[in-house]
Amino acid sequence: MAQKKKKRGNGYFLFIVLALFLLMPLLADGNTKINRGESAGLFLAVNEDSLFRPLKKNKVIDLSVSAKSALSTLVSVETGKEKILFEKEKDLAVPIASISKLMTAIIVLENYNMDDTAIVKRSAVSEEMGTLGELMIGEKLTVKNLLYFMLIESDNGAAEVLAQKMNRNDFINLMNKKAGEIGLNNTIFYNPTGLDIENSYVNTSTTEDLKTLAIYIMKYYPTIPAICSIASFDLYSNGKPRHLLETTNELLRNNEVYLWGKTGYTKEANGCIILISRRPFSKNAGEYIIDIVLGANGKADRFEEAKKIKNWTDNSFVW
Repeated sequence: MAQKKKKRGNGYFLFIVLALFLLMPLLADGNTKINRGESAGLFLAVNEDSLFRPLKKNKVIDLSVSAKSALSTLVSVETGKEKILFEKEKDLAVPIASISKLMTAIIVLENYNMDDTAIVKRSAVSEEMGTLGELMIGEKLTVKNLLYFMLIESDNGAAEVLAQKMNRNDFINLMNKKAGEIGLNNTIFYNPTGLDIENSYVNTSTTEDLKTLAIYIMKYYPTIPAICSIASFDLYSNGKPRHLLETTNELLRNNEVYLWGKTGYTKEANGCIILISRRPFSKNAGEYIIDIVLGANGKADRFEEAKKIKNWTDNSFVW
């Protein structure tokens, strides 16, 4: 009989040790108080939340952003698991400006070789089209160089040249077909640039759809993040210096936290940005935080809103 009591006592001891282990992240926060209902909720989260951490602290000031839509989410590219950290109107379809170029890049990589060449036509780089930039009419550039122009400096002319390498309408149809295949159910493209030029029709999407697009890119098209991670690049053409490309992403230049991203701005879309960073304290290379801001009040405000979201998620969760 005594032996049975001893075994039962060992079982209670192990249960207490396990409970303390699971509660340690919250107990470590001196400002956190746990009542019976909260601890029950914690155990429920342990069972249902496959990522487990981060755990949201009890005393957190609500985050307010002025952008039309915003999302911060922790994702595992390998498993597809996700945990939303913050969201505002994540299913609201709004203009996305040059973030459109991420889909343009996918269609380019699916249909062209990087060493293929394209000739810059007048129709691709005109003031009327809003695509006047560094490209010169009649010059021949590789697909790789055009991708660098398009993704680092967000050059609209480069996007048009790449679309015109095949039939432009066919290219845009492929963009929308791919959106359907990926599951971007609230996304539509009218041009490869994101400019407000298609008779009042503009490319629109949601932060939820763009999160899905970013995950798809990281999983299948590492070339895109590799280019979008570059702050500045000396571009050579035919062995000669062609242009110093500098990113439009201010946070990529000045903050080592972010791995890559893409900006966007038009009158209709206002300030937009998508940013990818690693999960804090993670040893798993496949876990990332995706922050998206759409419809911020201007070019500068998109960066301020993104920094605000990043600071809030860093300080509102136990990582």
